[in-house]
Amino acid sequence: EHWMMCAIVGAALLLSGFSTVMREQATRQQYLLRILLRWQAQHDPLTGLSNRRHFEEWANTGFHQARQECQPVALAIIDVDHFKKYNDHYGHQQGDYALQKIARSLQNVANRPLDLAIRLGGEEFAVIAYGETAESLDARLHGFMTELRALAITHAHSPTASHMTASIGICEVMDGENLESVYQRADQALYVAKTSGRDRVVLWGNLPLPAMPVFGSKY
Repeated sequence: EHWMMCAIVGAALLLSGFSTVMREQATRQQYLLRILLRWQAQHDPLTGLSNRRHFEEWANTGFHQARQECQPVALAIIDVDHFKKYNDHYGHQQGDYALQKIARSLQNVANRPLDLAIRLGGEEFAVIAYGETAESLDARLHGFMTELRALAITHAHSPTASHMTASIGICEVMDGENLESVYQRADQALYVAKTSGRDRVVLWGNLPLPAMPVFGSKY
């Protein structure tokens, strides 16, 4: 009876330990699955950059944090020049490959912990930089433009250059400003970059007043 009781207690302890391990493993798997699902919900599947949803979430907290810490925030909108012509000539698969190359270059620009590189949709991207003025982000994005030229992605049907180029508009967040207002000003700077020859970076503060396009304009 003594040895039988010991065996029963031992088996119970073994089962209890096994059950605990299984519960911990299930908890870890659920945790990792939640992280994976959250990452997928916040990132673009083609480029791996943040998506528009993550961009909006970041702005809701980042702008408030910047006001609390008296830090500047700068936003750049990047649009690949004549991308439809590229897709039409080289095919969508080559177009996707080109966008992935551009995304990797933009990720090199947004390389600090609170920076964000975003694919807004199609051939339009954005970079939002915490603790960065428009002028300092301008300098970093000129580095991106240099890298883009060095990639030498052939674009035979571009009226701008024989290789793929991009136009960029930059602005700095004003005190109390919301995302729509910031986006509108960066969009105005992008409009000027597009209409003044493309393949260039334009700062909103350098625009002649009044600025022309409205939020969400297409050009």
